Amino acid sequence: MTNPNPDRERRTPRRTVRATETSEYAAFVLRVLKSLGDRIADDPAMLAHIPAIQQAVTDNINRGIYTAKNKDWQPYSLAEMGRIMGCSYQAIQQRVERGQAAHVKLQVTTTSGAVIRIADVRAQRAAALAAANVNDVTGSARERNVLKATGTEDSRERR
Repeated sequence: MTNPNPDRERRTPRRTVRATETSEYAAFVLRVLKSLGDRIADDPAMLAHIPAIQQAVTDNINRGIYTAKNKDWQPYSLAEMGRIMGCSYQAIQQRVERGQAAHVKLQVTTTSGAVIRIADVRAQRAAALAAANVNDVTGSARERNVLKATGTEDSRERR
């Protein structure tokens, strides 16, 4: 809707957008990872998600390094990024190459809609548990139903 009185000031001023500093974001990620450990303690079947989480962390770090290298304004050189991470220039260059692949993969994924679909995550959990020959006794009803739908739960003995 167009403002009928553009000269009139807004009655409620707009909030200023608060910038999140990098250290605050790092603290948030560390809290999430601590909670991940707590979740594993409550639901050990969460371990079925760990390989995908580890891969996502690695891919996105590499993608971030690739993107930082290709920005018009680069606050740090590749050598400096390597020193920050405690690795060689060659190792950081390899991360740039892997980051490019992760960047392309993400672009392809985002063109098809949601990047992370909960149904896919549930299916991955069911597949990992089935491959390990472990019944899902701690998952939600939806998570257990995915396993039942595959027809693999009844063929396994409960441990």
